[in-house]
Parts: sequence; structure tokens; C-alpha cells
Amino acid sequence: MRKSPFQFGYRITQHYSGAHPGYDLVALRENGRDWIGAPVMANEAAIVFRAYWNHPVGGNFVIIQSLDKKRLFYYGHLRNIAVKTGQQVSEGQTLGQQGATGQVTGEHLHFGAKIDKYDGNPWVEPFVLINNYTVPAESPADGSEYMNYTVKPGDTLSKIALQIFGDATRWPEFEYQGDPNVILVGQVIRLRVKNHTPG
Repeated sequence: MRKSPFQFGYRITQHYSGAHPGYDLVALRENGRDWIGAPVMANEAAIVFRAYWNHPVGGNFVIIQSLDKKRLFYYGHLRNIAVKTGQQVSEGQTLGQQGATGQVTGEHLHFGAKIDKYDGNPWVEPFVLINNYTVPAESPADGSEYMNYTVKPGDTLSKIALQIFGDATRWPEFEYQGDPNVILVGQVIRLRVKNHTPG
């Protein structure tokens, strides 16, 4: 399963909350700059549950359902839609482009998730669902958060910082307890993230 709906990293412009059931993400190019109109990719092989105009809030919207029917991922505000309802898509297949349709203040992707079914089930934190990282309930007084992150092949603390903050130079803010030059694939590292929302 893809850990991100974009080819490279992203920056978070609005976090998941009860009032905002998803993340607002802006795609980044490999050099860390904003990528306007970036391709939005399916996080896993799935069936397109719905591809439609979500009036007036979501704009162009795609919902995919995993082949085992246990997960739904939501992609909103797309510039265009490249798939059709009922179509099977592969992991990484382009669903559309990041856009600014619906009620927005700027171009971004609204990325949300549910478990099992479309109707009746509550929203869930999408990055927890795809096991990218977890955000435990505790939150230090200074507004920091703790995250458990599973190291993937090719990861460095700089690359993780680029993915979470949108800025590779911010890796010292993790306060990683260990040798920053030695992180192992599959290792779960607990990171303290100060000022999680990118500036």
C-alpha cells in the first residue's frame, strides 16, 4: 500500500479532526517545492466506489474501496477526474490532479478514509489506517505530538521530515533518541514532533 497519495512528499495545510475528517495536503516536487496540479494516486489496488462532483463543498471527488472491501479512501477538490465509478485501479494509478474545486481557499487535496463501508461508519485518521505513522492520544503541553513511524527502505530522518513537515532540514525537531545515521528498515521509531503544522 502506498504511504502517500503523491509521488513525492507533501505539506499539511489542515490536520484531521472531528470537525475536519481528513487531511488537507499540498503535493511537493522532489526538490521540496509545491507541485501545482500534481497527479493524485490511488493508495492501493481498489474499485472506484464513486467518481463525481460533490456539490458544493468537495468539488471533483473520487472514493476508492479496497479490493477486500475493508477500506475506503477519499480524494477531494480534484482539478479533474481520470477514472470512472466501478473501474478497477492499481496501486499508484492516477485518479486525477490536485486542484481547487469546491469550497477551498487554495489548491490542495482533501484526503480522508473510512473503514468497511460508506454509510454509517465514522471517519478515521487516514495515515493511521495505512500504517504510515500513528498519533497517540497524549500531547505534550507545548503542543507537540508523538508519532510512531515504521522505517521503510530508503528512509532517512531527512526524508521522513520532508514527508511530515514538507521540509527535510527540520529532522532535528524529531528529538530522535538514537544515532541519526543508523535507522533500520522495519524499525518503529517514536518521534516527538514540535510545531507539526508546516510553516
